[in-house]
Amino acid sequence: RRKQLVKYCYRDNKGRYVLCWDIARYMNHSFNPNCISTYYEFELAIRDIYPGEQLTEDYGYFNLDEPFYCLPESGSTRTKVMPDDILHFYPEWDRKAESAMKYFNKVDQPLKYLIAPKVVDTVNAIAAGKRPIDSIRNYYYDRAIPLSAVS
Repeated sequence: RRKQLVKYCYRDNKGRYVLCWDIARYMNHSFNPNCISTYYEFELAIRDIYPGEQLTEDYGYFNLDEPFYCLPESGSTRTKVMPDDILHFYPEWDRKAESAMKYFNKVDQPLKYLIAPKVVDTVNAIAAGKRPIDSIRNYYYDRAIPLSAVS
């Protein structure tokens, strides 16, 4: 059972397995996603999403335990999601997230109340252009650090 459960989890930056049990579990993978994960524990639309369009993310930011192959997509040369993709693609992902954050307070955010109170001021400062976004690179789980040593 554990193997089956772990297959549908991702790992946070401390190595803990996180099971998406809510509607987020329906987000599909794309190398050209319309949403992106942030260091603030919420997903962000990085372009307009139209009615009926599926929500997609790049599974490369999920600290996966094993790589997996994907069908080729136009606009991307990638065909494989790797456990260390964050280390290679974070500059691109950070640029996309920071660009999208400029619109954060300009469009309706019906789920804004769900943002963790400890990061609300930070998120508002980023949206106002008063500080840079924290890199998704900070969410990388370094497997070289033993789990027992992680706080």
